[in-house]
Amino acid sequence: MTAEPVAPRALYVHGRKGNAWLDDEVMVLQQDGLRRRIPLAAVAEVRNGGRRQASLEITLRTEEGVGTGPVRYELEARSGATVDLFVEAVTAALPAAHAAQPVGIGAELVVEEPDPQAVQRTEAQRRKSRRFMTGFVVCVVLWVAGLVTVAVEGRPTGNGSDPVDYWVIGTMALLIGGGLTTWVVFIVRGWVVRRRRGVGVVAVFERNGHRHKVFVFTDAAGERHEYIASRTIRTIAEDPPRIQLIHDPLGKVGAEPHESLAYIIARCTCYLVIGLPFLAGGLYAVPYQLVRALFPVE
Repeated sequence: MTAEPVAPRALYVHGRKGNAWLDDEVMVLQQDGLRRRIPLAAVAEVRNGGRRQASLEITLRTEEGVGTGPVRYELEARSGATVDLFVEAVTAALPAAHAAQPVGIGAELVVEEPDPQAVQRTEAQRRKSRRFMTGFVVCVVLWVAGLVTVAVEGRPTGNGSDPVDYWVIGTMALLIGGGLTTWVVFIVRGWVVRRRRGVGVVAVFERNGHRHKVFVFTDAAGERHEYIASRTIRTIAEDPPRIQLIHDPLGKVGAEPHESLAYIIARCTCYLVIGLPFLAGGLYAVPYQLVRALFPVE
């Protein structure tokens, strides 16, 4: 009598350079730009091979007497507890999977394909990185040019302050004020986008961080996402803890819990009360010093 395969619990391992999860009777290993679909019948053993650092090790079945050793995949994981649960579930399902589908060489059952999501993420990250570096270099060059101009041509202010000191202090105020007001723009934009096209999802607790909790959810396209939450976040269920988030299916803004209009107004007002005075002071100080240096008035 053939043993019936035992469906393992749906678990997910988040690695430092990839991910692994269970999809019915198949392990999916997403790593190095590849997506490997590994049937449980092809697996000889799974274990946590890490000592100081958790590591998921997957060893494939091989025929006895074959000169080459078995194929082994390794994924450095972020959470040892998650790896242990994953290993426990897969190990419990292996005997039934082996009985249902005897196989000599497990590598023959593994299906490898390029990970389109990884390719898209890599290209998007490269474009984003290039734009950021270009903007950063331009800003630094302009700031240094302004500093040199003020240092060479600048004159003390009415209260006797050094124009260079005034330039530096004004730049700091400009960065603080600009950062806070820009953050307000992102908050409002994200709230509006999620209100228009957001989709409610349930995120499941995965691991504890230093001062936060990490929850994981899967979108409609099968992409895994992490949400970093404070330790005091309100859960909708326990065992394991779960929270409800509003997720943008187009990925333009991140996922967040439901936020009322009153909460958004209060939050943005707090940032603006602090940021706008800094922004105004920085906009006055930096252009003011540059104008005084370029167009001196006797």
